[in-house]
Amino acid sequence: MSRQMYNELELNEGQYIKIKALNQARFDKFSEIEKMYSNDPQMRASKISEVNEQLDQEFAQVLTPKQFTSYLEFDGRATAQPAPAMNATGGASSATTTEASSTNTSAGTATEAELKVKDDKVKMESKDGKVKLEDDKLKAESANGEMKIKGDSEKLKTESVKYKSSPSGTKIITPQGKSKVEDDKVKIKTETTKKKVKN
Repeated sequence: MSRQMYNELELNEGQYIKIKALNQARFDKFSEIEKMYSNDPQMRASKISEVNEQLDQEFAQVLTPKQFTSYLEFDGRATAQPAPAMNATGGASSATTTEASSTNTSAGTATEAELKVKDDKVKMESKDGKVKLEDDKLKAESANGEMKIKGDSEKLKTESVKYKSSPSGTKIITPQGKSKVEDDKVKIKTETTKKKVKN
């Protein structure tokens, strides 16, 4: 299936390698689910839906928004509908919007996720959090924290940890202390220790 996706979605080699690994993981998980729940079709369908939802999030991190839309259509889970949009002169211009939703029912609770794709933007929301993907930006938010990726920079923020990484350096802040790594130096500071190392 990965080679067919490679051709359909016009993947680059790096994307192909990641998608191939994700598809292998999907196959392995589906095989395990088939064995474990062969006598319980409802639970089997629920677990397969759960795997698809998890992998959709991973696919969204590998693919461009346009490729992700094509992937959903390729997988038969979304349909494209023209949606009116306003252009700079106030007239209507055409844009493509794709919407899909899925329900995950594991452990007796239902989680609904709504996926919206418009032009080169992907947005997935559920009661547990949301993910936005646009060009070279990714933003994920949940009750546990948030993550942002823009170009070469990454930020992660939870209640107790802050992490920031860019080409110029990396900074980590935890309740136990701080660490900072730059081109030729490292700084570590805790309640009991303060160290600097310069190359």
